[in-house]
Amino acid sequence: MKETIDLLGKIITNILTALYEPFGFSLLLSFLAMFFYLYAYEPIHAGKGWKSAIVTWYQKFKESVFFRKLFFLGCYVQKSTVSASSEQR
Repeated sequence: MKETIDLLGKIITNILTALYEPFGFSLLLSFLAMFFYLYAYEPIHAGKGWKSAIVTWYQKFKESVFFRKLFFLGCYVQKSTVSASSEQR
């Protein structure tokens, strides 16, 4: 009985990892892409360190509807791309 529970635990772990791995990667890639987008279009805040950069990114994310839509569009496109490439393997 314990072996069955362990096996089910491993199966569930593998399924959840397969589902969430592309999602996490797309979020990270979208964050980095929007980070570069922000500093390409608003270079005034560039060059003040990482803490200032993250605070600026967060403020822009809270204030700008366009920035949020662009971020979520990037997440969607990258998730679709990552999912399609993993299905081809």
